[in-house]
Amino acid sequence: MPEVKIETEDIKLVERIVNSNAEAYKTLYYKYSEAIFNFIYKKLRDEDTSFDFVQNIFMKLWENRSTLDPQKSIKSYLYRSANNSIIDHFRSSKVNTTFRIDESYEKGYEFNYENAFLKDEIKKAVDSLPEAQKTVFGLCRYEKLSYKEVGEILNISDRTVETHLRRAVKKLRELLKHLKVIIISLLNNL
Repeated sequence: MPEVKIETEDIKLVERIVNSNAEAYKTLYYKYSEAIFNFIYKKLRDEDTSFDFVQNIFMKLWENRSTLDPQKSIKSYLYRSANNSIIDHFRSSKVNTTFRIDESYEKGYEFNYENAFLKDEIKKAVDSLPEAQKTVFGLCRYEKLSYKEVGEILNISDRTVETHLRRAVKKLRELLKHLKVIIISLLNNL
């Protein structure tokens, strides 16, 4: 039920933004800018560039406000814009994309990561996933987005998102089977 309220609130905000309401735009910015920054920062590990991307995303949103559809998820629109910015950045700088296991993700589980070996093994396993699986895994597990939101961001069906995630988890189980019970327990919680 709370999700419906959030959706309704976003719809109203976007309707007001389409009508050039600066206060609604400001509200939307404060609601999502930090999450979008964190999403970008996890991939770039560069605060200044991440901040610049967030500013550009929201600036383009305002410039193109008349084309926004209030009935479509603004959250998905923002994440899709962020993801496209990251892809463009990596294409232009020819840098490899990698997901990193970071502190905020680690704190989400009652799991002791003091063992650097374990952290390294998990990072290597996630980094070795095919790009589509790695992206879906990161959005679903690190960003906690729904299949629908991930599908909208990546322009794929919910079913495809589910398939990529299932394959990613299966592959991680195989890659990390030498760590036995600890990792299996972690992956089962995902």
